Amino acid sequence: MHWSCPETERVACALRSAGKRLTAALIGLLLWSGGAYAGDSGAAMAEIEAFGQTLVMQTPFLSFEQKSASGADGMVSRTQLTPKPDAPLYGRHSVEIVTLRGGAQQRLSPSLIAATIQAQSMPFCRQAPQRLALPVDIEGMAVLSSCAAQSHLGGDLATIQMVFFGPRDLHMAIWTELVRPPDNIVIDDPRWQQRVAWILPLHFCTSAADNPRMIQCQSPKQVKAARRQRAPAS
Repeated sequence: MHWSCPETERVACALRSAGKRLTAALIGLLLWSGGAYAGDSGAAMAEIEAFGQTLVMQTPFLSFEQKSASGADGMVSRTQLTPKPDAPLYGRHSVEIVTLRGGAQQRLSPSLIAATIQAQSMPFCRQAPQRLALPVDIEGMAVLSSCAAQSHLGGDLATIQMVFFGPRDLHMAIWTELVRPPDNIVIDDPRWQQRVAWILPLHFCTSAADNPRMIQCQSPKQVKAARRQRAPAS
């Protein structure tokens, strides 16, 4: 398997790329001044297809549009979820899922990924990313960042970055909210931790080899247990 970045920088490269795409996407959003927190609006599930596998995950949006694209090198896939125009969170919220093909097989650890995100914090961020807790059944990590929006929209971006392992691939779920005025972002507000539950992975599915219509699914708990069993031999 070939990575476009040096082996020791593969995660940093992917995170930098994801950050640039998020900034570009937010520049194109229409600012909506009202709305409730995502936790107040209910939620739905999304099916994210990448490299022959399907990630079923929670989403904070009841009604959303979904767009996917893959990189030219066939190693990175991204899917963006945005609320529909008639949804209460339209214009300020976006969730992007970035999948790194084979990333779960690259001897990465949650602590290494957390350190990478910390090191890649942009200079205009107000403070270092804050770690958030994940359920014990999920192997990964989550952080909150508060950074100034580098666009004509102004305000701050409150961004939750959650990284978790699938059976084969590494996934990043990135929930960004444009907040105005900026002083509305309180870094230790419990709502940021509560939001983690709204973008959790539920199942990792793939077609059965003997029956393309039959779907084989694993829960995050099953994936974590399988990774732990393979760890001594790796």
